[in-house]
Amino acid sequence: MVTAIARNTTYALEVRVTDASGKGVSGLAVAYEIIRVSSNQGVIQGCMTDIGRGVYTVDIILPELGQYRVLYNLDDYYVDAIETIWVEEPMQTQIDLLKKLLTDIHEVLKLKETPSADAASSKQTYLSRTSDAVFAEQYAKLILNGWVLVKIEGSKYYFER
Repeated sequence: MVTAIARNTTYALEVRVTDASGKGVSGLAVAYEIIRVSSNQGVIQGCMTDIGRGVYTVDIILPELGQYRVLYNLDDYYVDAIETIWVEEPMQTQIDLLKKLLTDIHEVLKLKETPSADAASSKQTYLSRTSDAVFAEQYAKLILNGWVLVKIEGSKYYFER
């Protein structure tokens, strides 16, 4: 399993321990170790808290970006588990992203508006395919501003409103 979390954000590690019939097992000593993959060095270790029904948890904060491996060590009778965590920069909130998209639409897109053939009041523009990130941002700006995709020709995407 791979989980992506934001840097410097509290994250609850959780593992569920079950018996052969699939029922949760409580009362075990479940230890964990977090290893930074790039250096293969342990950065955090400790014991998890039993919260019932076979679920064990602990809150962690990882301050450095990168890939980590979590090893869960259980009593001899149970199978140990492993998990991978990617620590990334915190993403902007959706509201901040929406504000940014609406604020700089004309700066980034430099819209070329021409009269539509079928309605004098509508306008038409196109978007040329560039890098995926830039294209996705520009596409989102058009859609958020009431533009509708009407056709695609090669690397040009035509919109009307």
